[in-house]
Amino acid sequence: MVRGLSLGIRVGSVMRSELLTGMVLGAVLGGLAYPLVGVWVDVSIALTVALAVFAASTVATGVAMYLPWLLDRMDLDPAFGSGPLSTVIQDPSLFDDLLLVGNRHRSVETSRVHQKPKLD
Repeated sequence: MVRGLSLGIRVGSVMRSELLTGMVLGAVLGGLAYPLVGVWVDVSIALTVALAVFAASTVATGVAMYLPWLLDRMDLDPAFGSGPLSTVIQDPSLFDDLLLVGNRHRSVETSRVHQKPKLD
């Protein structure tokens, strides 16, 4: 992204392919994590981990693309946004995605367990 900014390439032309790459990478990594976690731990936890890895990969790609562009628009060094600042934002993002997906999964599982049986 930083190289593209220095060459004058428009962000819009790169955005779709970069986000698609992040989603494909997340799907591949999540697909690899699912059977490994499913065998060692539990299938429901494996689904949570796989979805969190997918979400984190997609968000990380978006952050890594957006920050240099934003810094360039503010007349700051875009390279700073592709390195340390991007990492500081991306690392908590994985943890947040894991908690968000895990909490949603837990609430769905809890509602299934606590459903009252229907009386006919």
